Amino acid sequence: MILPNNKAFVVLLAFFSYYVFAKIGLLFAIPPGFASSIWPAAGVGLAVYLVSGRWALLGVFLASTLANYQVSNIIGNPFSIEMLTLPTLLAFGTALQLIVSKQLLIKFCETPIKAVSLTSVIRFLLIVGPVSCVIAASLNATSISLMNSLSLPNTLFIAFTWWVGDLLGVIFFTPVILSIFENDYYQQKKDRLRIAIPAFMLFLLVSFVFYLSRVNYEESRHDQFEVETSSFSQTLNILENTITQQLIALQGLFNSSDEVRREEFRLFSESIVNPNVKVRALAWLPKVEGRNRNAFEINVEKDFPGFYLKQLIDGETKPAIKQSYYLPILFSEPLASNRGAIGLDVLNHPIVGPTVRKAINTGTMAVSPQLALVQQQESYNAVVVYYPHFKNGYVKGSGNPEKNLIGIFEAVIELDQLVESIYHQVENDSFTLQTHYLQDQQTTAFFNFNFRDDGLFKIESEYSFFDTELLVLFSSSNKFDQESIDWSSWLIIVVGCLVSTFSVIFIIVMTNLSEMLEDKVGRKTRELKEKNTELLKANEAKSRFLANMSHEYRTPLNAIIGFAQLGKSDGNTKKSSEYFEQILNSSKFLLGIINNVLDFSKISENKIILEKQPFSVSKSVDTIYNLLKEKASSKGIVLETNKGNVDNYLVKSDSVRVEQVLMNLVENAIKFTAVGNVTLSTSLQGVKKNRATLVIKVKDEGIGIPQDKIETLFDSFTQADESTTRRFGGTGLGLAIVKQICDAMDAKIDVYSLSGQGSSFEVNIPVEIEPIDNLESEDLTPKKNSLSNLIDTVDKKFLFNALVVEDNKINQLIASKQLELLKVKSKLADDGQQGLDYLATHKPDIVFVDLHMPVLDGFSMIREMKKMLDLAAIPIVIISASVNHEDKEYAKILGVNDYVTKPFLLEELSSVIDKLLVQKSQQ
Repeated sequence: MILPNNKAFVVLLAFFSYYVFAKIGLLFAIPPGFASSIWPAAGVGLAVYLVSGRWALLGVFLASTLANYQVSNIIGNPFSIEMLTLPTLLAFGTALQLIVSKQLLIKFCETPIKAVSLTSVIRFLLIVGPVSCVIAASLNATSISLMNSLSLPNTLFIAFTWWVGDLLGVIFFTPVILSIFENDYYQQKKDRLRIAIPAFMLFLLVSFVFYLSRVNYEESRHDQFEVETSSFSQTLNILENTITQQLIALQGLFNSSDEVRREEFRLFSESIVNPNVKVRALAWLPKVEGRNRNAFEINVEKDFPGFYLKQLIDGETKPAIKQSYYLPILFSEPLASNRGAIGLDVLNHPIVGPTVRKAINTGTMAVSPQLALVQQQESYNAVVVYYPHFKNGYVKGSGNPEKNLIGIFEAVIELDQLVESIYHQVENDSFTLQTHYLQDQQTTAFFNFNFRDDGLFKIESEYSFFDTELLVLFSSSNKFDQESIDWSSWLIIVVGCLVSTFSVIFIIVMTNLSEMLEDKVGRKTRELKEKNTELLKANEAKSRFLANMSHEYRTPLNAIIGFAQLGKSDGNTKKSSEYFEQILNSSKFLLGIINNVLDFSKISENKIILEKQPFSVSKSVDTIYNLLKEKASSKGIVLETNKGNVDNYLVKSDSVRVEQVLMNLVENAIKFTAVGNVTLSTSLQGVKKNRATLVIKVKDEGIGIPQDKIETLFDSFTQADESTTRRFGGTGLGLAIVKQICDAMDAKIDVYSLSGQGSSFEVNIPVEIEPIDNLESEDLTPKKNSLSNLIDTVDKKFLFNALVVEDNKINQLIASKQLELLKVKSKLADDGQQGLDYLATHKPDIVFVDLHMPVLDGFSMIREMKKMLDLAAIPIVIISASVNHEDKEYAKILGVNDYVTKPFLLEELSSVIDKLLVQKSQQ
């Protein structure tokens, strides 16, 4: 998308873009004194500047000035130049940051930036964004600090939060906007919305989580603030109850005595005064009948010379006018500060008179409106609580309660002192307050105790105070506000924006990766075509190398096995036959180990190929026993076997893998046992029809395994203790191979061991079984026309003529001797060409061919034979050390009759010749 390059349009675009996103950024501000957690305007302003050019700076400057002016000044205040000073300084820092950002981008990033250029992306994230955002953070924090006389810690705090907010805005919003519009600093040719839409959704998601976190946190802090202010209500109730109890106590005093003297009243008042309750006076106002006025004044004048009943008339104290009865203040304690009120009649008082009559008529306590006391005319903040005293108590509905009135008690309260005492008793620095004393829903008194209009939390509560109301406005203190900084929400928005930033960058990279790959493919296609032939040749060389390596180790092993079988057949003594038997068994085991080591990568990748052939577990146990009994005996260990019921069945499974499991477990037990017994137990459990579970148990009395090492026991190249590798030897592959084989066979292996008390391994293998009785007449009985029958019945004549094509002289000797044992006469050829030369004049019954030979290899010889009509029908058997699957498949394609892998056994040759004999007898 290309934007118009008109200067006015650029200024307006930059102005409105920055201003709108500045307003959005204010939604992420976390008070008090926090810069916004993320400032989208910083990234949007930079993007607009990079896309539209230098005129965008003017729009950003004006927008920043307006936005900061609105934040730092209360709307409605008269405009002044001084009010623009701080917003202008902040806008200057913002504009300077954009200029520095552009220069850093040009210097450290290869422009235009390619999304797949990780170097440029990382430099933008780690250099351009962080370094440039220091400009506005440092300059603007300094300006705010100087204008408001902030401390250094507060200045650094503002600078840090400002830097974080700008950084998040730059690294998130700038790449997104640059990917949408055409510019010289970033290349995005297609799929622009694929970047913008996910980025927008991510920002909305993070904003929503931030909003939920803020709402939850503010609610929790508001609840906490309510808890803090509840102490005021509790204290107010206590004070009200205290005043009530004091007035009731005075009533009790007068009920207990027919005449209470002034000294008695003083002492009793002092005894019930609570120093925490600021009551100016407790007083007694007796009912004085009009006819008894003179006598009353004469009697009181003894204590107060010049005493007379007085009333407040037109704001002045004058002698009381004649009336039916009076309620003058007679006793008032403490007297010293309340002497001026003695003799004042309250019945017709212009302010408290209605309250007095209300108390008399209702028989309850009543509170007067706010008034100035006679004894303290300069302060207009007192209220009086009145409590009437009747003869025989107040009778509701009597019609004339004044008739039984004895007098009235009063408690004089200065509201400012009362509220201040509550405030100090609470001793809570979490809030400030304003109080409004309400009379008929109108405020008649107002008190302010450090009330903060800018507190983060405010609560308005109305409390009953006797028969009036006290309205209290609570505002959080600066200390409570500072403790209310929502770090959790700040971390949510910061971490969320960082995750979103990397997600957006990942989207940008992946969006552009296809295009980059296409370009690379286009550039590399020619090179790949040129190197294709070389790669194919290298692959063929690799295959040949593996085949040759297989051939090299299998060829000498073939000689060992072959000579062992020949030696066993020609052995003159039973002892020598046993020796050859041991060599033969060891060679078989060595072959299995070699195969396992080579197949280890396949086993690890679960690519092991299992064969299912009937075999005798009993014979496998005997084989393992014969192989390891001398090794056990040499260490003074007794090797025991317990075959259970396995003698009665043939098990259909992979005999090589089962024997490998047996071998590894028993050998491992012997290795880690110094003295004692090693027991190999086998059994078939859960026998049902043709299925059962083959259970193998190997128990030793060795060093045992610590419990914390059992979990890693089956890891490759691992032993329970690294020191055991040096002490006992071994590669650490044995148990790993056992575990992999068990997994491939759907078997389960368990370990039971304690350190120093030996170990027990149990393997459970699901298998198919057949009773041995059912097999004797089929698989185990020699078939008619089989080679074993013919060898027993035929004289010393040869059954076949064979050609053996083999380049290794030892293998030639072994093959010829083994064939001779099988009544097969053989001719030898050193390579494929010699074999073809022989076939040109001779036609044997069977041809045995090796694959890897000089001059002419086996496959080449076979191809030539298949081309000749007189040779194409001759049975061909490959005898090779190659185990490649490809070689075996290719042999089938060429029509090879059989494939025997070196090293081979006499039984394998016998089986091959058996098949050919059957075919010949059927012709």
